[in-house]
Amino acid sequence: MNGFNATLSVEPISADDPANVQSAPTILSCDQDTSEDRAMTDSSGPAPATSLSTRIVDGRLVLNAEYYVPYFLAIVNTRLSRGSSQIYLDRFGIGIVDWRVLASLAIEPEIPASRICQLIDLDKGAVSRALTRLDELRVLDHKAGAERDIRRKLWSLNEAGYALHAAVLQVALEREDQLVRGITEEDLETFRNVMRQMHANLQDM
Repeated sequence: MNGFNATLSVEPISADDPANVQSAPTILSCDQDTSEDRAMTDSSGPAPATSLSTRIVDGRLVLNAEYYVPYFLAIVNTRLSRGSSQIYLDRFGIGIVDWRVLASLAIEPEIPASRICQLIDLDKGAVSRALTRLDELRVLDHKAGAERDIRRKLWSLNEAGYALHAAVLQVALEREDQLVRGITEEDLETFRNVMRQMHANLQDM
């Protein structure tokens, strides 16, 4: 994971403004696993669950939401992004993707939309819409890129953009503090290392 992604980890990816934030899907019951759950109903049923991420219910292998890692990643991301999106919209008139684009331009000024897509791992359409909104708010500057190709405008923040960035950043960091309340710095660093490894593992998936 590069330094930029670590910086933006205060607001995880995958949500735009409230119109684009979808509710998390219904998740299987989080009831505690029991030995009866894992018992086989007959010899012809599925093989016993061998992972904490699964359990046996009525002879069928199902997810165990108490341990299934993608569940926790998805639910934390969805709830955090939904709340952040509403706050940013109410206070600043921007959504989550707008904020991520804003943050990327604070970190790497004068970059094209394609580079922003790489930094925040979003598609061109989402980034283009965010750039349009931010440009309409008059918080961006841009100039022609190589060979004056209009499609490769180099975007950066103007003074108003940096002021907006500073205001949103303060709120984002406050929300990060609330999110990790009660977690020791040692545990947080372990978590960061685990997330970095998961990020690296995605390259092979």
